[in-house]
Amino acid sequence: MKRIFLSLSILLINIAASAHTDTLTIGDFVVDVIDNEYAEITKFTKKNFSETLEIPDSFYIESSDKTIPVKKIGVGAFKKCYDISDIVFKEGLEEIGEDAFLNCRGFSSLRLPSSLKVIGRHAFSECRSMTSISFPDSIEEIGFGAFYNCAKLKSVDMSNMEITSLQAIFGGVTYLDDVILPHNLEALTGPVFANMNISEITLPETLKELDKNVFEGNPLRKVDLSNISGLALNKTFLNCDQLTEVIWPDSIRYIINHAFEGTAITDIVINKHVFDMLGNPFSNIQTLRSVKCFVADPMNLMAFDCGPDYECTKREPREESFSFAGSDLSKCVLWVPEGSAELYRNFPMWCDFPDIREMDAAGMPLIKADESMATNGNNAIYDLQGRQISTPLRPGQLYITRGKVRINR
Repeated sequence: MKRIFLSLSILLINIAASAHTDTLTIGDFVVDVIDNEYAEITKFTKKNFSETLEIPDSFYIESSDKTIPVKKIGVGAFKKCYDISDIVFKEGLEEIGEDAFLNCRGFSSLRLPSSLKVIGRHAFSECRSMTSISFPDSIEEIGFGAFYNCAKLKSVDMSNMEITSLQAIFGGVTYLDDVILPHNLEALTGPVFANMNISEITLPETLKELDKNVFEGNPLRKVDLSNISGLALNKTFLNCDQLTEVIWPDSIRYIINHAFEGTAITDIVINKHVFDMLGNPFSNIQTLRSVKCFVADPMNLMAFDCGPDYECTKREPREESFSFAGSDLSKCVLWVPEGSAELYRNFPMWCDFPDIREMDAAGMPLIKADESMATNGNNAIYDLQGRQISTPLRPGQLYITRGKVRINR
């Protein structure tokens, strides 16, 4: 009896799932009429069309004497309509299918209806005259490569979108320089903005994850990561050769695999929660001046092999994976927690730093005034490294005199 009931249930489900479709040609459009309730445009039949394309919001179905709404533009419906000069979408449209406007090279801007929910894979790929896009807040899904190789695209406004994750929907868009991200975005995954022309971007406070190659090769100058609470930075800013300033997060756990390789940053802060820095995350940087590492034991930065789900097992340190390989450390000070300088000096992956000093828990230099500083006369002044100085002090400069640290006011 159970087997008969199960078979009957499957049959009923299949009957319910099988929508009735009629294919009609209405004017210049081939249309699928679904259950006589809504329409999907599957093909545009007019050749060499070079005017403004107005997408109908409904069709009158003569056989049923009924007007039904257009909810979907099907796969490749307007593919290779090269000369369309503009597109007008009507409200009510919910989905633009895969390859729907592939290679439509005539229109320059895209205004999407507030009813739209889904943009399929490569839906607007190769639309090479498009310069700007503004997304409505109704968007729930954008397929991979939806705007691939839109070569002239310069401006993208996603501020109204409610989606929390963004994948690689662009690519080959080398002129894109103005991007506003969704206000509640939580994850950027894959090379979403790799090798574009973005010099500045505001990351939303909700962002938790910056994954592989997200901003690789962009002319970014400054990045504020202070609100990032996610797990990993992985090739995220690889070869951003104009990046000089980073506001570092205090909760990141992994800085790995060429995350900042080839940048121009001068100061690095490694918070106490980091426990993996293998894969040369800071390699080939020639501008380093200060690295503040709040991890007391350098072994804790190199002691794990982590799988895709960040399940980690202990490993031995490997010198070939030194985090700063190829970087110029000659003018860089490595600051480490009090009492740990000798550990770093004798650790194979940190001993290349010629200048290793200790700091307190707040990141301030530890000053150990010796007897000569206290007894070398009232006018003897030293810098924070204990070197006697005679040049005029700058306003606000810290100095040592008579064994005490003071500030020049």
